[in-house]
Amino acid sequence: MNHIYYPCWYRLAGKDAYLLWHDSPKNHVATDIFKRALHFKTIAGIENYAHQHGLNLQVNEPALFDLDAMTADLPGAIATPAACQNMLNAWNLFDDVARSCNQRFDRNQRLSNRIYLKLVWGSNLPALTPLNKEYLPVWTKGQLKIIRKTLRKGLRLFKESAVT
Repeated sequence: MNHIYYPCWYRLAGKDAYLLWHDSPKNHVATDIFKRALHFKTIAGIENYAHQHGLNLQVNEPALFDLDAMTADLPGAIATPAACQNMLNAWNLFDDVARSCNQRFDRNQRLSNRIYLKLVWGSNLPALTPLNKEYLPVWTKGQLKIIRKTLRKGLRLFKESAVT
């Protein structure tokens, strides 16, 4: 099966970089032989890699996964749709990277599934939110603690998994 690959743009520590993402059979990022995520400084770097390895690369303008914004939002109450979207995007990215590197960052899924769904609904995505409606989640201290712990672990795993 010939997968379609996409650039995945992220910002961390004020620097922009890219992963090479694909969605079959589950969401993954490209890794080296040691199961470390491949990070690229430019889309041109991704294009060169894809060409060298015969990958089917679809280059569209990628959406930004702003890990700096997520980090800035972490200490707060995560009460705005933008903050929920930052958390949700980071959560999904960390899950994809962890899966690709044969790791797991969310070890307590029984507790975190409800929290994850609150982030989904709190993001107020147009496809899920009725017109002229908005959901602003109310978080318990325990839920906020789980979000912070889960995403900090995901960020640590993300940094540790990198090969450039």
